[in-house]
Amino acid sequence: MIARPLYWNIDLFSKVSMYVLALVAFVVFAYGVKQRVAYWRQAKPDGERWSSWATRLGLLFNEIALQRTVLKKGYAGLFHSFIFYSFVACAIATAAAFAETDFLVFFNHAKNAQGGYDQLLFDGFVYDLLSFGAELGGLLILVGLGMAAWRRYVQKPAHLERKQDDAIALGLIAAIIVTGFASEAIRIHHTGETHPWTSFFAYLLATPFGMPATPVLDAHAGSSIAHKLFWWLHMVLAMGFIAFIPYTKLFHLLAIPTGVLKARLSTTDPLPRVDLEALMADEHFDEATFTLGKGDEKAFTFEDRVDHDACIECGRCQEACPAARAGDPFGPKTFIQKLRDHGHAMLEKRQAPKPPPAEGGEPAAEEPVLLIESVFEPNFPWFCRTCRACMEVCPARIEHVPAFIELRRNEVSIQGRLPDEAQAPLRQLQSSMNSIGAQEDRVDWIAKTGVRVVGPEEECEVLYFIGCLTSLDVTKQRIAEDLFKVLTAAGVDFGVLGADETCCGDPARALGDEMTYQMIAKAQAEAIKSRKYKVLLVSCPHCLHNLANEYKTLGVDLAVMHHSQYLQQLLAQGKLKLDGRLGKKVTFHDPCYLGRYQRIFAPARQLLGAIPGAEVTEMAEHHEDALCCGAGGGHFWMDFEAPKRINNLRMEQAMAAGAEVVATGCPFCMQMLVDSVSILDLGEKVKVQDIATLVAERLPTVESAPTEA
Repeated sequence: MIARPLYWNIDLFSKVSMYVLALVAFVVFAYGVKQRVAYWRQAKPDGERWSSWATRLGLLFNEIALQRTVLKKGYAGLFHSFIFYSFVACAIATAAAFAETDFLVFFNHAKNAQGGYDQLLFDGFVYDLLSFGAELGGLLILVGLGMAAWRRYVQKPAHLERKQDDAIALGLIAAIIVTGFASEAIRIHHTGETHPWTSFFAYLLATPFGMPATPVLDAHAGSSIAHKLFWWLHMVLAMGFIAFIPYTKLFHLLAIPTGVLKARLSTTDPLPRVDLEALMADEHFDEATFTLGKGDEKAFTFEDRVDHDACIECGRCQEACPAARAGDPFGPKTFIQKLRDHGHAMLEKRQAPKPPPAEGGEPAAEEPVLLIESVFEPNFPWFCRTCRACMEVCPARIEHVPAFIELRRNEVSIQGRLPDEAQAPLRQLQSSMNSIGAQEDRVDWIAKTGVRVVGPEEECEVLYFIGCLTSLDVTKQRIAEDLFKVLTAAGVDFGVLGADETCCGDPARALGDEMTYQMIAKAQAEAIKSRKYKVLLVSCPHCLHNLANEYKTLGVDLAVMHHSQYLQQLLAQGKLKLDGRLGKKVTFHDPCYLGRYQRIFAPARQLLGAIPGAEVTEMAEHHEDALCCGAGGGHFWMDFEAPKRINNLRMEQAMAAGAEVVATGCPFCMQMLVDSVSILDLGEKVKVQDIATLVAERLPTVESAPTEA
């Protein structure tokens, strides 16, 4: 029978001392957790985050139990999973041993000669499995720690910092496992066990622990003392680890599950919004206390503070961030770290003893400490492209982008500050409700196309919302004109808003000018609602996200579809026939607001695959991992100096894939990539085209047009 004596060589004093030590460790742990949770709860909660429990529990299972996001990174995901799953196995085995000795819960024991159970003898089939699992787990933890140390201290990737706390954590975990193996190996040597598979690694280590006999100490006595020494080291380190958790980055063991449970359930979730017009019209509105966005630590929500504590500083967000990759003095990891450190510093300041107020006086009110200038330099929040690459890879589901927008909202709407380059498009929006040019230019161009203008209360099958850049930039007008050709060829009843179409408001939303955004969005929503249609069609992913998702916060629910989706639908229905060979290698650049925001990846690729002679290839980063073009977050208008240009990085990926045509479904992406073709002098090697143009050029009834963008 395979069996293991529990508490072998451990006397009553040692056992009682262990439980006292455990009690102290758990009290220290509980106090630390209480302090952290109290800090979370000081902030206002976002009540909408605690709905849809079935979905949230499923998300928790995927992210924690299955390590879905963690495993997306091959090497890092592998060693983290070694450590995580092995800790679970070791914890289960340890809990089972405590249950046997302290709570008389027996797991599949073999009965003794008296027909009962030996309380201090861990045996039976369940023991075999638990012992083997714990042994394998301990070994894999050491392997995982070695891989982590190699990556952090030998490979030294730029996005990973090398802090003293990290080294202490790795060393402490390794010491716990090594001392556990050592005490087990000595016990096996001393007791002469001959069943190696349940404790295979410790069994291999057992022979070196045989201590030579001496006049004072025989071999068994020596190994007994050595066992007790390693056992005590193991226990002290393990209890120290437990006590250590709430005071270090190891607190992510509790913060990440909490963060996952409260995370946004969809990439299309809009920003929180209050109706500013209604708020200011309220007779109880107090302008002196009104604020917008999050300009100081007191504005953090419960969910914000959980996000800050959940960050494990793994650097995945920094590695994915296009601004950081281009060399901007910026990074989402830096952002979250500084918010966390500032929040904790403010908490310590509040908890510190304060001098009593003067006789008869009131305690001094705490002055808000603005994040900009006290924590971040003025341009820091403006480097963000709002592309969601950071959120896509974050295993803790931290919400970096909404936090950046909230900081911008406060800067623009309350502090009255924004970069000089961003002021022009906002002034343009406020004066003409267009971010690119004059409304007269839009109306004149629409009249020249001859496309039907759908008036209020009129009806059509498809109402095409053209978008500012497509309407007002001569080179992007071709996107709409080609889409007109395709819809006409497919026999679709479509029209446009004409003079009633203005900007959807997205530039103001991204730049943080909430007042301008709501003014424009409300007016545009009313214009759209006054028409009767089945599909609201867009060719700009920014319009798509804004109209389909952000407008919901204004009480407007619109049936919006991107033109790549609609064209693919026409193709599947047999209403589109494509002719004429492309004869080139083509790749699709996923716009951030189409891909990572809307999760729309397949339609454009299906359209490209249907073009005769098109050899479809993928860039190194594609679908949800696609690199941003660099225009998002208002950067179509802002051009901060950086060592590299993001659009050039993306075009270099297209060239590495051998692409002769780069297709996209966003006018902003198109402009950025066309700029790169010029900057990198690639005019004879590659062309940038919208998916609508590629389809229009291959209509049997349409003569092929020149392929240059």
